[in-house]
Amino acid sequence: MPSSTIEGVVKQGAGGSRAGRCGVDASSALEASDPAHTADADTADPPHTAGPVQAADPARTADPAQAAEAQGAKAQGASTGPPDAKELSAPRLRTAVARIARWLRPTAAAGQLTATEIDMLVVAEKHGPARMSDLASFCGLNPTMLSRMVPRLEESGFLRREADPKDGRVWRVEATKKARSLLQRVRSERNDALSRLLAELDEPEQHAIAEAIPVLEKLSERLRSQTAAESARR
Repeated sequence: MPSSTIEGVVKQGAGGSRAGRCGVDASSALEASDPAHTADADTADPPHTAGPVQAADPARTADPAQAAEAQGAKAQGASTGPPDAKELSAPRLRTAVARIARWLRPTAAAGQLTATEIDMLVVAEKHGPARMSDLASFCGLNPTMLSRMVPRLEESGFLRREADPKDGRVWRVEATKKARSLLQRVRSERNDALSRLLAELDEPEQHAIAEAIPVLEKLSERLRSQTAAESARR
C-alpha cells in the first residue's frame, strides 16, 4: 500500500469525531483516541514530554492490562494451550487499542499540558460552548477535578468561559483559537508518528489494517450509542 494512502487513512481516523469520554483521544476526535476517552489502566497523566523515555524498573512500569491478561493466560494455558493468533478476542482487541491510544497521547506539541487536559480541550472544541456539567460528563471527570482544570486552561488562554444567556447561574465553556491551533499540531504529530509505523509494516499487514478500519469505526459508533443510551437512563 502506498505510504500516501496509509497517511491519508491515519489522518482520517485520527481526525474523526470524539463523542465519548476524555481519555481515548479522545481515539477518535483527536481525536483518540474515541472519545468515550478511556486510556486503559492509566492512573495518572504525566506532562507531555519530547525526547526518549528513560528506562525504568519493569516492576513499576508493567502494563496492568498486560499483567491481567498474562495471569488469565497462565491460569488457562495448561488446559487450553496458547491462543490462536487469529482468534477474535475482545480482551486482546481492547488492550491493543488502548495501548495504541495511550502511546500516541504524549506529544511535544502539548508542552506541559497533561493528556487529560488535552483531551478536555478536544471535547470543548467539539461540543462547546458546553455547560460545565456536560463537559464533565463527556470527559468522564468528576466536577471537582473539572473545576480545578478549567480555570487553569482558561488562564492559559485555551478555554473561554461565559455565562449562559438563558440562565446566568450556568457557565458554558468553549475552546479558543489558541486551543484549536494547539490541537491541530497535536493531531499532526500523532498522525505523523502513526504513519511512520504503518509504513514499516509489510504490504499484507497494511492491507489487513486498512480493511479493519471501517469495522473498528462501526464498533466505535456502537459503543458511543450504547454509552449515550446508558447515560440517558441514569
